[in-house]
Amino acid sequence: MQLLKKIFKYDENNFSLKSEIIGGLITFISICYVLPVNASIMSTIGMNEAGVFAVTAILSAFICILMGLIANYPLVLTAGMGLNAYVAYSMSNVLYTTWQQKMIFLTIAGLVFFVLSLTPVRQKIVDIIPDNVKKLISVAVGSFIIFVGFSNSGLVVYDASTIVKLGNFLDPAAFIAFLTTFLCIGLTFSKNKILKIFAIPIAVLVATILGVIVSSILIANNNLVFENEISQWIYKDCYLEFNKVFLPIAPWFDKTSKFGIDLLSIKKVFMLGVFDGYSSDLFVNDLLNVLKTPLTYFSMFSVLFVNLFNTTASTYTVGKAIGKVDENGKISGFKRVAFVDSLGAMLSGPFGTSLVTSYQESYVSVSVGAKTGISSIVSGLLFGASLLIYPVFSMFTAGSAIACALISVGLIIIFNTIKEVDFKDPVIVFSFILTILVSSITYSITSGLGFGIIAYIIGMLISKKKEEVNLTIIIVGVLFLISFLLESLTPLIK
Repeated sequence: MQLLKKIFKYDENNFSLKSEIIGGLITFISICYVLPVNASIMSTIGMNEAGVFAVTAILSAFICILMGLIANYPLVLTAGMGLNAYVAYSMSNVLYTTWQQKMIFLTIAGLVFFVLSLTPVRQKIVDIIPDNVKKLISVAVGSFIIFVGFSNSGLVVYDASTIVKLGNFLDPAAFIAFLTTFLCIGLTFSKNKILKIFAIPIAVLVATILGVIVSSILIANNNLVFENEISQWIYKDCYLEFNKVFLPIAPWFDKTSKFGIDLLSIKKVFMLGVFDGYSSDLFVNDLLNVLKTPLTYFSMFSVLFVNLFNTTASTYTVGKAIGKVDENGKISGFKRVAFVDSLGAMLSGPFGTSLVTSYQESYVSVSVGAKTGISSIVSGLLFGASLLIYPVFSMFTAGSAIACALISVGLIIIFNTIKEVDFKDPVIVFSFILTILVSSITYSITSGLGFGIIAYIIGMLISKKKEEVNLTIIIVGVLFLISFLLESLTPLIK
């Protein structure tokens, strides 16, 4: 105990070991849904789902423990929601033809982010961007995540006439997603503190249990069969327009999933799959494809932009709660925190997962009395333990199980952002509405953010509020405009 007090500065922080352990446990429970959700999202680009789950657990464990030991901050880090969806759905599958190319992109982005974090540049960028633009980034991420939740669960489906439409509620997956989304929203507004904190895990658990019961009944009656040719479960003789299944399947029906460290799955995604036959020639070809694609640099700008403000916001929120932020807004120990979170981002691509970032849910541990890095170490150890029970977590990767999590996270992000916005200014209102709508209907954070920022710049300049617009943000707007043009021209050039 004396050693712990010395390492984690008891005299300065006056912490309680019990509160630290409980804080780390609660934070892990409130955030562990990210592991199966991230694995599910990244598998859509061709990555092995079990492998992504495993490497995400390993890297999250390592970075959380490092955050505790080096920065002594109660911050929990894991794969970034929004960033994973951006890579899977917003980055063109025509331009980036293999999942390795997208991981190479993330590796380069992570390296750039790490370098920026070691210099004063990271803080200067944060300081120079107007607050309203920072908020636009958050609502772009939030609205995009919401739409991913709807579309990946069958709540919203494709329609030849209207492009999208409400899903068929005779589909049990869509109906379960519908019920549990509103369950999650209801629990979020609960006056019971425990129910409020665990709203998302509870809703995901309910959705998974219901889904497993339904899918097991359908499998027993031969209404749900595994199609080997396409390697997925499909409805047999289905009354639905689409036969894609968004229901969770019990692990005993999946003969490929296993408990323990799944080295075979890990080697399929770790280091781009170099231990699974990915050759140096393929790497060179993929690297050249990434580097010669002009949109790479604009996409990287978007990813860095989002990750930069996400990590800073989380650090600020937690730092303020534990008394690490002074009256000028300066965060004590920020350099150590920035080093660890940027190291996580840099390692993400080589490991085979989305950029690891700090989470606002870390505030949960602070709310129960955690003040030091002990709580993040506890969360890290639990991330490591989860590596051994993938078959249990695999049930939580289905679209109907994670829809409530995605939709609720998106709503919370937008709510926490807009409650600090001055809606008396029509320029800000227009910018926010454009950002939310375009992010959703184009299935792209970049598009929504670009439209919002350009609208903000034009609106502020014409309404003669030039003090709200600096040269940096004008350059950002121009870069977004160029990226829109390149996105249309690049396929023609290639």
